[in-house]
Amino acid sequence: EQNLNIKAGDTAKVSFQVEWGPYRVEVEDPQTGLVSRLRVWAGYQAQDNTEGGAVRPDQVKLALDKPVYGDGDTANVTV
Repeated sequence: EQNLNIKAGDTAKVSFQVEWGPYRVEVEDPQTGLVSRLRVWAGYQAQDNTEGGAVRPDQVKLALDKPVYGDGDTANVTV
């Protein structure tokens, strides 16, 4: 488990070694208590090609539609 405090508008990249198996990534807004969760599976024996664009089932890329959100805004996340 790893906890990060990220300021609004900032980004962060996290990497750490995990064992084979299922995991859950959670993002929580400390002001509202709202939580977003994503289940991922680690350990697939695919070629490690993080810079070459190969698809890896143990990595998930998320893209947001804008850099900052206000109260009541809807976040559109592309997985």
